[in-house]
Amino acid sequence: MSDIVSLNVDCTALTATFITTIVLYVKFVICCYKQEKAKGFAGMRPKEDGKYFGLDEKGFKKLDQDTSAREQLAQRWIRVVSNDLEQVPLALLIAWASVPVARSPVAHAVLISIFGLNRVLYSVFFAYEKQPHRTYAWFFAILSVLGMIINTFVGCADLW
Repeated sequence: MSDIVSLNVDCTALTATFITTIVLYVKFVICCYKQEKAKGFAGMRPKEDGKYFGLDEKGFKKLDQDTSAREQLAQRWIRVVSNDLEQVPLALLIAWASVPVARSPVAHAVLISIFGLNRVLYSVFFAYEKQPHRTYAWFFAILSVLGMIINTFVGCADLW
């Protein structure tokens, strides 16, 4: 004999998770664009890209900035994108997995929205060198994921 569990998906939780996922995807694409643009200015693009991106023979865009400032800007955007790749996929996996079993769909919607907002703020604060704001945004994003985990665990416990 097997136990069959029927799960109802709340539209509020589903919609909030979907919108947050789309917002974070668009933010990621914008950050990748800024990263690649900064890498072009710093001469960090492959030589064969030069004719398509208006780079000189060394792979640099012609600017008044010195090379070290260009490289620092490129490294900053590389770190922004890298942090997104470290944090966002697992958080979204947790968020999507919790949609059908979250104890409180409203809490889930609030938590995923807090996560999305703080990830956007984190990228903006990182890009504009705003500290400690960047750390606060990172921290609140992490707390919201922990909240989703707890909400999901309690929801799963209700199924037992």
